[in-house]
Amino acid sequence: MKDELLKKENVNVIIVDWQGGAALPNYLAAQANAKTVGTKIGDFLASNRINTNLIHCIGHSLGAHACGFAGKRIILARITGLDPAGPGFKGSTKEDRLDQDDARFVDVINTDEFYGIQDPIGHKYFKNFLKIVNN
Repeated sequence: MKDELLKKENVNVIIVDWQGGAALPNYLAAQANAKTVGTKIGDFLASNRINTNLIHCIGHSLGAHACGFAGKRIILARITGLDPAGPGFKGSTKEDRLDQDDARFVDVINTDEFYGIQDPIGHKYFKNFLKIVNN
């Protein structure tokens, strides 16, 4: 994804590799780590005085919620949640998951009817996107 972004535009890309913190089999620990990672991302952006009007955080599953937690620390320009995790987040308050208030624009693309959160938690919500594309 990084390579494709760099082909399209002259941008800086920050990649957060937290696979150790998101590893199974302990999903509950990984869920809690999404908040820790997101808060640290927000702190990094704030402490380095990075212009958040230029930040587009893209996260998949637990990473989508990590983007939300970053945005709770410091409002971002955009968040794209790719199949935000549902288990442990569905039905929770907006303080405990990705929410449209975490960035000036939040779009959510949901392709997983079982594991992905099914609630329209962004400004734009694309449900079952792959089914639409494949029809």
